[in-house]
Amino acid sequence: MRMNMPHLYNSSNVYKFLGLDFMLEDNMNLVFIETNNGPQMFQSTSKNQKFMEVMHNHTLDLMYAYLRSRIKRLREFFFEAYEVLEVNRGPSVIDALKKEFKRINKNYLEPEYQISAENGWEKIIDGNLPGKEMFMGHLDESCFE
Repeated sequence: MRMNMPHLYNSSNVYKFLGLDFMLEDNMNLVFIETNNGPQMFQSTSKNQKFMEVMHNHTLDLMYAYLRSRIKRLREFFFEAYEVLEVNRGPSVIDALKKEFKRINKNYLEPEYQISAENGWEKIIDGNLPGKEMFMGHLDESCFE
């Protein structure tokens, strides 16, 4: 994950499929081989086709929940900002609105737009969190030494 971070577009509203290749050794050690930025997803069998359909449906479910959450926040923000700017357009007000816009324009879910329990995706990186917390406990502390 850390090796590929510099090559990914750093925005909370961007999603990317990555193919992570691992090898399981005879002694049961799991070894990371490579990350593919554009994994090929063939539908060569009916089982693979069903897997791809479920994966894409879960992806759309995820994206839709985040999009609805962001639109809700932005809609509320613009109505409030309009009222505030009618009264005061001073630099401090505009700076405060810019700061609030930056905060609400990130990807996080509103309580009413949660991901369905059947969704198979798991968040492994959250760019809204600072430092090591970004990796949500998925990396051992030794990775940061």
